[in-house]
Amino acid sequence: MSKSYVIIEQPDKMAIYVVVLTKEGTATFWDDLSREIVGLHKPNSRVYFDYLFRNGLNNRVFSSHTDENSLCSLAIEPLGNDILFDIYVFNRFYNKNIELIRNSRLTSIQKILFMKSFTSECSL
Repeated sequence: MSKSYVIIEQPDKMAIYVVVLTKEGTATFWDDLSREIVGLHKPNSRVYFDYLFRNGLNNRVFSSHTDENSLCSLAIEPLGNDILFDIYVFNRFYNKNIELIRNSRLTSIQKILFMKSFTSECSL
């Protein structure tokens, strides 16, 4: 994967999931990401960002929203109590792309804890 992020669209929900695959700041790829989100034509949707590679297991997920033109707001905030959010979307992505975790800059302990947590979730 050569991009700094992967977009996971949830067709049946007004939610867009973005897996951030770099420790770089979001500003380095924001223009490209915004264009792709506009192309999804999902106005008034929640956008969830997984910063696992940058933040580790703490402060991992943040959210934003799209407006009526599908433009994503630059205001990214920590995820609060959001009933639309589904952590399994991110964990399924990593389960299918386990090499990303194995080759990441996470510590060995973080890798073990993370893989153990999502492996048990995905086997339910």
